[in-house]
Amino acid sequence: MVGVEPPDTFPLLFYRENPADVALSFDDLWSVPFRSCRALVLTGTGLSRSPRREVTFAAAELAAQRGVTVFLDLDIRPDQWHDPRAYSVNLRRLLPLVDIAIGTEEELYAALIRNPNPSESTSIKPLNGAERGELDERVGSWLERHTKPGVVVVKRGARGVSVRTRVAEEHLPAFEVKPVNTVGAGDAFASGLIYGHLSGWGWRESAQFGAACGALVVTRHGCSEALPTAAEVRAFIAAQPEGNPGSID
Repeated sequence: MVGVEPPDTFPLLFYRENPADVALSFDDLWSVPFRSCRALVLTGTGLSRSPRREVTFAAAELAAQRGVTVFLDLDIRPDQWHDPRAYSVNLRRLLPLVDIAIGTEEELYAALIRNPNPSESTSIKPLNGAERGELDERVGSWLERHTKPGVVVVKRGARGVSVRTRVAEEHLPAFEVKPVNTVGAGDAFASGLIYGHLSGWGWRESAQFGAACGALVVTRHGCSEALPTAAEVRAFIAAQPEGNPGSID
């Protein structure tokens, strides 16, 4: 359930009392047609409870064995964990099994650096300048020391998005829009990024498409029903005035 009080207040109440997805079992996993899949998308919230936690790890292993690209949306929801410190422990175990990790600065900081105090379990605070610098160093260190993930996508809110690999970093400023509802923006971004990657685009173009998807969603009410079509995203990018920070050639 989501309560929206525009223009700048968005109280979110997540109602997740034993939803179906946390009951995913190994029997469900064996029915997934991995051999015909091109991508598998996992979420950090999927690790918050068993048996879905174990199924998530198994799905990552099976996908890798069959050559399926594994994406991970870190998707931190501290109130879904019995102890918020378990988030970082489980995420660090899953990261070496995925190819592309997508997260906000706060999500990546929680996964790679911070073991939060339980008293902070319902709030995610924006990083300060020193913490952002620490995060950038840690992401770089992780990419140097680990085989996977090979790509880390850092969502920086109004400051844009960065795509980091072992050899390069691309940064795209954000599109300038007036938000009315931020719900669904993360899913929209991931959808656009994955669409671009599966279409054979480079990371810069894929990230731009994802950013445009997110920018459109925050200008609408709703969540999944607010997701734009590919044609809408292309029209949005094409209509950007010269000099719009999010627009690239």
